[in-house]
Amino acid sequence: MSELKVKQFFGWNLLLIMAFFSVIFQFVLLAFDWHYNGRALEFSFGLLFEFIINYFNLLFVAGMTFKIVNWLNTTKLAWSSKTAFIRTFVDFIVFSILTFSWILFVNQIISLIVGKDLITGEKIVYLLAVGTIVNLFLVPIIELMVLMNTHYESELRTKQLLHENTKYRYELLKNQINPHFLFNSLSVLSPLISISQDKAKKYVNSFSIVLRHVLDFKDSDLIELKEEFKFLEHYTFLLKTRFGEAFVLKIENKTACDRKYILPMVLQLLIENVVKHNKMSDENPMVVTLKVKEDGVEVSNPIAMKSSTSSWGIGLENIKMRYNTFGQEIVIENKDNVFKVFVPFIEAL
Repeated sequence: MSELKVKQFFGWNLLLIMAFFSVIFQFVLLAFDWHYNGRALEFSFGLLFEFIINYFNLLFVAGMTFKIVNWLNTTKLAWSSKTAFIRTFVDFIVFSILTFSWILFVNQIISLIVGKDLITGEKIVYLLAVGTIVNLFLVPIIELMVLMNTHYESELRTKQLLHENTKYRYELLKNQINPHFLFNSLSVLSPLISISQDKAKKYVNSFSIVLRHVLDFKDSDLIELKEEFKFLEHYTFLLKTRFGEAFVLKIENKTACDRKYILPMVLQLLIENVVKHNKMSDENPMVVTLKVKEDGVEVSNPIAMKSSTSSWGIGLENIKMRYNTFGQEIVIENKDNVFKVFVPFIEAL
């Protein structure tokens, strides 16, 4: 989720609100001045200058408050029902110190400029009161703006994920049960029946298991790796029947797959992409290697791209998108004429 940026924060709405508050704030200062110093309430250029100074001071304090609020929202003090009380307390203390320190600093600078010590005990009490008034107004507004932005970004991200998930499921089904896939699979069956009815029965059985697996897991978020490997056995049998010795699938460290979870049919989709985009023959077979590692599965193959095929960005983008919904990323490497994709394991809830 993206956080509210400084440029977005200082929009026209905030600038107008700050200007309005500066006017109110200036009247409060005049009231304090009248109460403590007996100064008459009248307009002057000096008053206008004070208003401008206070306005920019207010913007500075607002900017610093905004940055601190954003930082607090990344810590254990982020707003929740459990942290509401302590967060309110921390907000009050931190921003009171910030506001008081800044106002004290500005007054000290003014004292140096005019050559007169303006900081007295009474003045400090006055500045504390001013800082409290500023915080009572400023902090709730900034907290509300950040929370509203967080809520908006969360809703937007949810809509994006729903859209991407729908797109993924469509692309997944399109890649798995499309006319091209069905045609290639069924076209092997006719000559196979005339050669060997036993092989044809085995082929039909594997084909039905592949289709059943796709339908059973198309709405599942995760699948255990050993279950996916069982599915790949039948899918590989279809490919071996179709391509013969031109296609080889190797699985390394297969025994280390207990209680390991990945996204359904991701490995099959990667293998399908290899078959779709690479040349293969009995003399130069396409060897796809699945290597089970501690934190995921690496799928690798030598590159022998068909000149007539496009890139396989769509399939990879679908996989990337799905893993992003789980806060994970796949790793793609194209080096030394070998293409590798690493898909991480996902912790089951």
